[in-house]
Amino acid sequence: MAYCGFEWVSDYCFTKVMDYRTGGTDPTLSDSAGPIGSAAGVQDCLLVWGTVVAGEVKLRPGFVVSTVPTRPDPDATYHAELLGADGQSLAKVAFEPDIADHSPNRGFVVAVPIPQASGPAKAGAHAPGILRVARNGVLMATAHRAPAAVAGAAAPGAASAVRLDPSRVRFTWDARAHPGAMIRNELGQVIALAEGGSIDLVTAARALTVQYSDAVSATTATVPVE
Repeated sequence: MAYCGFEWVSDYCFTKVMDYRTGGTDPTLSDSAGPIGSAAGVQDCLLVWGTVVAGEVKLRPGFVVSTVPTRPDPDATYHAELLGADGQSLAKVAFEPDIADHSPNRGFVVAVPIPQASGPAKAGAHAPGILRVARNGVLMATAHRAPAAVAGAAAPGAASAVRLDPSRVRFTWDARAHPGAMIRNELGQVIALAEGGSIDLVTAARALTVQYSDAVSATTATVPVE
């Protein structure tokens, strides 16, 4: 943000950002579900994110977050649809990618609601298994649960966090089963979104809370720093 004018980095703007994130009382930050960031309307959603480069949609590993689902845009040309392993549609959200500043590419971050289920339905055919992104009805990208995750191989317990020095930790995991990892420190702060199976972190944490993404669903585990 160093290139921004002072009107964007002032204490006034920072306060407004924090109000937005915490569900402050500013009436301009509310919707029909209640203040943005409040408990009203919050549910488990799949965070669908990626880029549009030269007309090609590139999806990144999705994560499960507790938030207000993205409001459908009636004028949008893109749709993100979550399906069960049996191909049954679970949820669908219309959206339009944003124009990236200083870049010819476009990006998107969409919160697709995950239907609440219990028992066999939650872990069976109706659990999230496929993600599709289409534009004007034309399929642009598809993501499936990683085959190794479906087979039950490479459990998150196989991950390790090794301290390199007082301020750095090397975290490794099996990306065949879980291509993405959302890593939090002991304060619950997200310190990295990682892919590829290895990342060096700048942290003094003694334990990491990691959400492992198998592309369209996720599981969470705590990894002690050795």
